[in-house]
Amino acid sequence: EEPYAKAGLFEDIVLHRFENQTGRTQFQFDGNPDHSRFFLYCAAAEAPSEALIQAHEEYCRKFNAHFICRGALLNDDGAWTGAAFFVEFSDAAEMTAFMAKEPFSAAGAFEAPRVHRWTQGGRRNLNASGGGSEG
Repeated sequence: EEPYAKAGLFEDIVLHRFENQTGRTQFQFDGNPDHSRFFLYCAAAEAPSEALIQAHEEYCRKFNAHFICRGALLNDDGAWTGAAFFVEFSDAAEMTAFMAKEPFSAAGAFEAPRVHRWTQGGRRNLNASGGGSEG
């Protein structure tokens, strides 16, 4: 019943359980309004080893200031099926450089990461997304 979905504005709709690993919501993120925001959807090609998980967590700690939120995609049984990153970088080149060295991505643990431009939802971001004025 979501109006945009009913109007056919979405190419596809993907639903996953998501385990937020930043400890904050998108509304608690104070970003730079001059930076670009992206949603990185990374379905798993294979389950990562424990060593790869540790390398991923160490790498991500270095980029915490860029994460609006990030976390694991899970199936109905709670098994890891990939990762999602909601990030803010100065530009697409900086985001691409991040993904190139991200351990899961570099090891081929993702099928084919999909990158989308993204903006935060909620009333305070309505103007930024071109949705109108707050009233």
